[in-house]
Amino acid sequence: MQRTQVSRLESLPSELFLSITEYAGFDGRLSLSAANSNCRSLLLQSIFRTLRVTSDEEEADEVLKLAKRIGGNVRAIAFHGTAGPNLSEEGKRDEVEDNTHPSPKTPRDSSIPEQVLPAPAAALLSGAHLPNASTLIVHFAFDFENNDLGDGIWDSRDDLSDGSSMYVFTVPETNQAMLAESEAEFPWRRLMSQTWGAASQNKNITSLVVGDLIPKAVTSWFDSQWARFLSQLSDADIQLWGGDNGAGWEVGTLDGYMYFVSQLDRYFLGAMTNVKKLRLSCYEHGPLGSRWTDVEDTMALRVRSGCLPRLEELRLEYAAICPELGEFLVARGETLRKVALHECFASREYRVDEEDVRMTWAELFSALRAARPTYDSFTVTNDAPPPLTFKEWQRSKDGGGGGEGKDADDEEESEGVKSVRAEMARHPEKMLFMYATLTDKYGDRWPELDVIRTHFQAGKDMEEFGKLMRLVGKSGEA
Repeated sequence: MQRTQVSRLESLPSELFLSITEYAGFDGRLSLSAANSNCRSLLLQSIFRTLRVTSDEEEADEVLKLAKRIGGNVRAIAFHGTAGPNLSEEGKRDEVEDNTHPSPKTPRDSSIPEQVLPAPAAALLSGAHLPNASTLIVHFAFDFENNDLGDGIWDSRDDLSDGSSMYVFTVPETNQAMLAESEAEFPWRRLMSQTWGAASQNKNITSLVVGDLIPKAVTSWFDSQWARFLSQLSDADIQLWGGDNGAGWEVGTLDGYMYFVSQLDRYFLGAMTNVKKLRLSCYEHGPLGSRWTDVEDTMALRVRSGCLPRLEELRLEYAAICPELGEFLVARGETLRKVALHECFASREYRVDEEDVRMTWAELFSALRAARPTYDSFTVTNDAPPPLTFKEWQRSKDGGGGGEGKDADDEEESEGVKSVRAEMARHPEKMLFMYATLTDKYGDRWPELDVIRTHFQAGKDMEEFGKLMRLVGKSGEA
C-alpha cells in the first residue's frame, strides 16, 4: 500500500478505520501495522486479540515478553499443552544405552511434585500482564496411542494394554488420593493440574472454552479457588475427548471414562452459578446419560447438584434423552431462553428388552410443555436426518449426507419405509427423531431403524413437538 493511501486511511475516524481494515484479513492488517506507529497503535487490538501460550518453556518465555508490551490489547488466552508418557522398563534401558555419558543432574526433593508447567505460562494463565483478557481457551494434546513411543506408559492402573490407548481411562479415580498419586507419577497429569491451578487464579476470565477435555480429574479442581473461578464465568463451551482402541471398542465402554462423565457436575457444572450460556458436547459413543457401563447415573446435568441456576442458553450434543435430563430442563424452565439438542437420542436400557425405551421424545416434549417454559428458541438437530435404512446411515457416516432417500440401484426398501418417505414428501414440516442404542460388544452408537420408523408412524413424537413449539416465542405475550 502506498504512503498516500495509508495517510488517507489514518485520517479517518478510528472506528471507521478499524471497520475498513476488517476486510483486509489478518495478514493485511499485519502488513498495515508495519506502515507506521499510528497504524500499529490502532491495529494492536485486532491483531493481538488472542495470545497463544504453550507448555514449551522457551515459547512461553517469549510470549510473556510480548505480553509485557502489548498485553492490554489481548482479549483471549489460548493455551496448548503437550506432554509424553513415562518410559517403560525397556524404554529406560534403551535410554541408558543411548546416553552412556549422561550429564549430572541436581538432586530433587521427591516429595515435592515437579513443576511441569513453565513459570512464564503459569504467569500468563493467571492473568499477569493481560488485564483485558476475559476468554480462556484450553486444549491438551496427548498421544495416548503412543505412535513411535511404543515403550511409553500413560497410566499405571491400566491392566488391559500396559498403560496406553483408551485403556488409560479404565479405572475410575474416585478420590483425591488416587489423583495425587497419579499426578506425582506422570508429568502429563501434573501438567493438567498445574494448568488448571494457574488458570483458577485469573480473576478476569468470564468465558471458558475447553476443546477435547481429557477425562481425568485433577487435584486442583478440589481447591476452593477452583469453585470461585467457575463462579465468575458467564459462558462456557466444553467438549469431551473421545476415542477407541483401533479395533472397534469405544472408550464409552470403560467405567473410568463414564465415571468422569458422571462427575461433570462435581468438577465443573455445580459451581457454575453465574453461567448463562453453555455448550456441552460429549463423545458420540460415550454420551451423557449412557448406561452402558456399571456407572449408574451419567447424566451430570443434575437438579440436586444445583447446576447452572442462571442458565439461559443450552446447547447439548450427544446426550441420551432420559428422565434426568427432562427433570433438569423442567427445573430450569424459568431461566432458559434457548435450548438446542444436537445429535441427542432416545434409547433403550442396555441389556434389557428391546422395546424398553427409557424416555421417548414425546414424553420429553410433553414434560417440557407442561412446565410452561419461556423459550425463545428450541431446536432438535442432527448432522444428517435420522436414517430409515442401514445404507442410508452408512452414506451419512461416509460423508454422503444421508437422509435424502435411497440412491438409484440401491437397496430395495420396505413398504413401511416407503410410506414414511411418502408422508414426509406430503408434509415436509414433519421430522424424524433419533432413536439409537450403544451396541452390546463395542459400545458404538447405532440407530434403531425400526424404532425411528414406528415412532414416526405413531405420530406422538411429532404431535408433542408441535404442541411444545406453539409455546416457543410466546413468553413476551400477554
